[in-house]
Amino acid sequence: MSMSGRVTRWTTDSATPWQVLANGTATDGSFLIGEARIEPGAPCPPQHIHTHEHESIYMIEGVLTVELGDERIELEAGDCLIMPPGIPHRFANLSDGPVRAIATVAPVGIEKMFAEEEAYFASLDGPPDPMRIA
Repeated sequence: MSMSGRVTRWTTDSATPWQVLANGTATDGSFLIGEARIEPGAPCPPQHIHTHEHESIYMIEGVLTVELGDERIELEAGDCLIMPPGIPHRFANLSDGPVRAIATVAPVGIEKMFAEEEAYFASLDGPPDPMRIA
């Protein structure tokens, strides 16, 4: 992190494939920015709906399969997908290579869920329970 506190970086010791890089405190409550590094076949969230949050995914590397409503979309490096509130969605790395993506969520408020998820992943001694992730 820089002296100004404005620069953050992926930490390699994280137990989860998702990290918040800029939280609501850093953005005056406007949005958060996160990075995902998803290995092939890694557990991903089941279908869910954000009632208030707009979410975006910008692909850096790999192929991410996203189901957004009735659409199935294969996102590749350079693609950006906007997911408005109220539309069921889920995503997974169904490819043979790693996925790396940047995501935004606005407004903020779900950071606590991400922190709880990271603590759960760090406590595991084996694969995660899909029902608990849901």
